Amino acid sequence: LRSALRITVSALIAVLVTVTAGGDYFPHGHWTIVTIFTVRQADAGASLRKSIQRVIGTLIGGGLGILVVVAFVDIPAFYVPLLGAVVAVGIFASFTTSAPYVMLLGSLTFVLVTFVPPGSGAPEAVETGLWRILAIAIGVICGTGAQLFLWPDDPEAKLRAALAGRLASVTKVMRALAILEGGDSTALSQVTAPTLAGDDLSTQLDLLANAEARHPSLRRRHTEQLALIVEVDRLVTTAVWLVNGAPDGAIAPTLGFQS
Repeated sequence: LRSALRITVSALIAVLVTVTAGGDYFPHGHWTIVTIFTVRQADAGASLRKSIQRVIGTLIGGGLGILVVVAFVDIPAFYVPLLGAVVAVGIFASFTTSAPYVMLLGSLTFVLVTFVPPGSGAPEAVETGLWRILAIAIGVICGTGAQLFLWPDDPEAKLRAALAGRLASVTKVMRALAILEGGDSTALSQVTAPTLAGDDLSTQLDLLANAEARHPSLRRRHTEQLALIVEVDRLVTTAVWLVNGAPDGAIAPTLGFQS
C-alpha cells in the first residue's frame, strides 16, 4: 500500500510539473513516469542509489549524443561508424564495469539522441537530448522524493531486522541441540536448514550499501558493519552444517555441551 501510494503521489506531482513547465508542449513526457517506476526500489537507500545512477547515465549519454550530432552529423561516412563504436563500447562496459546500469542507460540515451538521418536532424536531436535530460530530472526528483519522505522504508532498519532474524535462527538451533543432548530427538525437526539459509549474504551487503547511501554517516563504520554481517553469516552457515551433518545428536560434544 505504501509503495502504491508513493507511486501515485509522485506520478501526479510529475504530471503537474510537466504540464506547468511545458505548457501545451512537453515532448516525451512518458520518460518522467517511466523514471518514477524505475527509481521505485525496495527501500529508500536503493531508490537513492538508482536515481543517482539514472541521472549520471542520462547526462553522459545525452551530453555525448548532443556533442556527436553537432560535430559529426554532416559527415555520414564518419558519423554512422562512430555511433556503432560508441554503442558497442557502452554495452561492453555495462557487462564489465561496477556500474552496469549507468553504462546501459547512457548507451540507450545516446541512441535516442543520435538516431537521426545522416546529414539532417541536428536541431531535433539536440532538442531530444535536452528534453530527455529535463524529463529524467523531473522523474528522479519526484520519484526519489516520494521514496525518501512519504512513508519510507529505511534500509538500516531492514538490515538490523534481517541480522536479528538470522541470529534468532541460530539461537533456535543451539537450543534444539541442547535439548537433543538431553535425549529429546524431536527438537531438530522443528529447525530446518532451508529456514536458516533462506537469506544469503549478498542480500545483507546490498542492504548495507543502501543504508550507507541513505545515511552517509554510516560509512565511517563500514568495516565494522561489514565484519558483523560476515560473522553472522558464518554463524548461520555453521548452524546449517550442524543441522544437516549431525541430526542424531552426535555433534553435541563438539559444541562443548556437558551431560
